[in-house]
Amino acid sequence: MPIYSKEDKLNLALQAIENSKKYREKPLSLRQAAKIFNVPHSTIS
Repeated sequence: MPIYSKEDKLNLALQAIENSKKYREKPLSLRQAAKIFNVPHSTIS
């Protein structure tokens, strides 16, 4: 299982939000992405 740094997890969360805007009917919210990638939502916004 890979170990990701905080910066890596933040980048993954941001990518997930952007991709969800393109490919999902209802995009991921900042809070949803933060929860999935275990980063503080205040860091994303």
